[in-house]
Order: sequence, then structure tokens, then C-alpha cells
Amino acid sequence: RFLSIGLFRFCGVFKSAEPGENVTLRCGDTNINKDLDLQWRRLNEEWNKYVFFYWNNSVHLDGQHESFRNRVFPEDSQMKDGDSVVLTNVTINDNGIYQCFISKHDGLYRGWKMILNPEILKAEPGENVTLRCEDTNMDEIFLLEWIKPNLWGEETVFLYRSDGILFEAQPESYRNRVFLKNSQMKDGDLSVVLKNVTSNDNGTYECRVRQMNALQRGWTLISIIYLSVSITTPKFLAWLVNVTLRCEDKNINGMFHLKWIRPNLQRDEIVFLYWNDEVPPFQHESFQNRVFLKNRQMKDGDLSVVLKNVTINDSGIYDCKEGGERDFSTAEMSSS
Repeated sequence: RFLSIGLFRFCGVFKSAEPGENVTLRCGDTNINKDLDLQWRRLNEEWNKYVFFYWNNSVHLDGQHESFRNRVFPEDSQMKDGDSVVLTNVTINDNGIYQCFISKHDGLYRGWKMILNPEILKAEPGENVTLRCEDTNMDEIFLLEWIKPNLWGEETVFLYRSDGILFEAQPESYRNRVFLKNSQMKDGDLSVVLKNVTSNDNGTYECRVRQMNALQRGWTLISIIYLSVSITTPKFLAWLVNVTLRCEDKNINGMFHLKWIRPNLQRDEIVFLYWNDEVPPFQHESFQNRVFLKNRQMKDGDLSVVLKNVTINDSGIYDCKEGGERDFSTAEMSSS
């Protein structure tokens, strides 16, 4: 049995690929040794199925999920130069969060998220957005589900069964906010409308179905949408000046964790991190010695930070989050 305990880390890395390409999933540890136990899994797969398993100096195929048979290989056949694996001939059904487990003294655990050809959708808070999904070749649909995957599982955004919508499956945050664009799903239109979006709706959405005549085959993935909700501000001249990124919450307490990030499809960059009255050294190198709390005491819930010497490379979306990953504010900055 494979056991991994101890340190948890999600790298926040997004891999984008075209169908048919080969993709390398890197766990990032080049200091492995002959006693390494390595396992790659895809989140939400059956607990006893894996993508790749290397143990006792050999690759084990028993228990490998059938969809990955003869498609996953170590980048280095001798496993001398790291713990990366190559997934060949990827398809849309390979989308998901891939977790790398390394059994060593620190019980290291890393995660990767791979997305094939996502549609990128941008919106401002308060807008209604259409999450598009279409399959004109569909037979009678037994189940239609829109989900939002995350590291802890997945949220059911919308669930439709042949006899109607299953509202009880939705989390409260989506109640009365998600509807079929076409109530009859005419011409294979499986799109849904998400109303009154906020920064908490940021993330990846997947549309999948089960057909009446193929229930044994499980879910079929149809489309993937990456939604980015942010406040768009007019472009301004920001070149070697200081900019305040504003964030406020009057309900913070003494044991407070604050994180400013700049998210994108490749990697979430840590702009600023405040942890138990300390500022840990985990900033992205481009922000080191450039970001400071506007109010060191965070008086009256002021969580704003000052970004110094801004250049065009600082353009992007900045998210202010608390320790539980709840969004306080989101803003988009453009430098020109």
C-alpha cells in the first residue's frame, strides 16, 4: 500500500495542450534516490486506480486505470533525473487535476492541473455569462452535469436528469443562479447561464453527459470553460510608480492569513503572503522587495498592499484572499 503523509503543496500549475500531443507532468523533485516510491493519480478517479505507479525500482501496471494503459511512461526510463512522466496522445477526456505523491522522509505531495484547449471567458462582477456546451450528435441524454473541479473534489454547478433539473444537487452558492440557455436543449445546446457572477466564480467549468443507451460507459466530457471574473479599470500610465492594490475586511481576527496572488493559466504567482504575524519568503521573484502592506497593523481591516516601481510586466488580475481561499477582492491592472 502506498502511503504519503506530511507536507502538502499544490503547485498551481496549469498545463495546456492540443489533442494528440504528448504532455510531460513534472513533480519537480530531481533529488530522488533508488528508494523512491512515486505515484501519479488523477483527482476524483476511483481510489484504487492510478495513472502511474513506480515502486521498488520498477513500474507497476496492476491497478493502472485502463484509459492510461500504454500511454504513460517515465521521462527517464531509469528514473535517475527526476520524477516526471509523459502522457502520450492526450484527448479531452484526459482533462483534470493530476496529483504526484512521493514517499520519502517528508511525505511530499504535489498537484498539477492539465487543461486541453479551454475556452477562456472573461466577465465583470454582476454580469451574466453563458457557459457554452454543444453536441449535435447526442442521443437522448439521461444526465447532464456542469461541474467546477477543485483540489478537494468538485462542485455540482448544474445537474439535469431526463425528468428535470435536480436543484437539490447544487450548492447554495449556485441556487437560482444557473439555468439552461435553451430549456429544450434544442440542436444539442447544453449551455447554461450563470447569473450575477463574482470573483468567487473564478475557475474551470466542465460540461459532461451520460447517454441513455450508454450508461455503462460513465461520463463523457464535452467542453471546458475557464472563467475569469474581475473588475476592469481604465488603462493608465503606470511606469516606475507605486500602485495601491485595495482590499478590506473589518472582520479579520488575530490569527489571520492573507494572500495576494496574480492568477493565470500557467501558474498562480504569489504577490504577497502574510502568515501568523510574519511575511514568509514565498513571493514570486518578480515581486520580491516590491510589495508591502499599506497599513502594517492592518488597522480597520485594511488589507491593501503597495506595489512599487510598476512596469508593463505587472499588468494582470490581482486577487486578495484569506487563509481559507475566500476572495476579498479582485482587480485588473493594466500598465501601458
